[in-house]
Amino acid sequence: MKKAKDQSGSEPAELASLVGERIKKIRKEEGLSLELFALRCDMNAAYVGHTLSPGMSPVR
Repeated sequence: MKKAKDQSGSEPAELASLVGERIKKIRKEEGLSLELFALRCDMNAAYVGHTLSPGMSPVR
Protein backbone atom coordinates (compact mmCIF):
# COMPACT_ATOMS: atom_id res chain seq x y z
CA MET A 1 0.00 0.00 0.00
CA LYS A 2 1.38 3.41 -0.99
CA LYS A 3 1.80 6.18 1.56
CA ALA A 4 0.53 9.67 0.81
CA LYS A 5 3.22 12.21 0.02
CA ASP A 6 4.27 14.15 3.14
CA GLN A 7 1.73 12.19 5.16
CA SER A 8 3.07 13.39 8.50
CA GLY A 9 1.87 17.00 8.02
CA SER A 10 -1.55 16.26 6.52
CA GLU A 11 -4.56 17.98 8.01
CA PRO A 12 -7.81 15.96 8.19
CA ALA A 13 -9.41 18.03 5.40
CA GLU A 14 -6.37 17.54 3.16
CA LEU A 15 -6.42 13.82 3.82
CA ALA A 16 -10.15 13.65 3.08
CA SER A 17 -9.52 15.49 -0.18
CA LEU A 18 -6.77 13.04 -1.16
CA VAL A 19 -9.03 10.08 -0.38
CA GLY A 20 -11.87 11.61 -2.41
CA GLU A 21 -9.59 12.22 -5.39
CA ARG A 22 -8.30 8.64 -5.22
CA ILE A 23 -11.82 7.19 -5.05
CA LYS A 24 -12.90 9.33 -8.01
CA LYS A 25 -9.87 8.23 -10.04
CA ILE A 26 -10.47 4.53 -9.35
CA ARG A 27 -14.21 4.88 -10.03
CA LYS A 28 -13.52 6.46 -13.42
CA GLU A 29 -10.82 3.88 -14.27
CA GLU A 30 -13.36 1.14 -13.57
CA GLY A 31 -15.94 2.92 -15.72
CA LEU A 32 -18.42 3.23 -12.84
CA SER A 33 -20.97 6.01 -12.71
CA LEU A 34 -21.44 7.69 -9.36
CA GLU A 35 -24.80 5.92 -9.02
CA LEU A 36 -23.35 2.46 -9.74
CA PHE A 37 -20.41 3.09 -7.42
CA ALA A 38 -22.78 4.12 -4.64
CA LEU A 39 -24.97 1.09 -5.26
CA ARG A 40 -21.97 -1.25 -5.03
CA CYS A 41 -20.98 0.45 -1.75
CA ASP A 42 -24.55 0.16 -0.44
CA MET A 43 -24.70 3.94 -0.07
CA ASN A 44 -26.95 6.73 -1.30
CA ALA A 45 -25.61 8.31 -4.53
CA ALA A 46 -26.40 11.84 -3.30
CA TYR A 47 -24.40 11.26 -0.12
CA VAL A 48 -21.45 9.82 -2.03
CA GLY A 49 -21.50 12.73 -4.48
CA HIS A 50 -21.67 15.23 -1.65
CA THR A 51 -18.82 13.71 0.35
CA LEU A 52 -16.56 13.34 -2.69
CA SER A 53 -17.13 16.89 -3.94
CA PRO A 54 -14.12 19.20 -3.80
CA GLY A 55 -14.07 21.16 -0.56
CA MET A 56 -16.36 18.72 1.24
CA SER A 57 -14.95 16.69 4.09
CA PRO A 58 -16.59 13.39 5.09
CA VAL A 59 -14.42 13.47 8.21
CA ARG A 60 -16.05 15.49 11.00
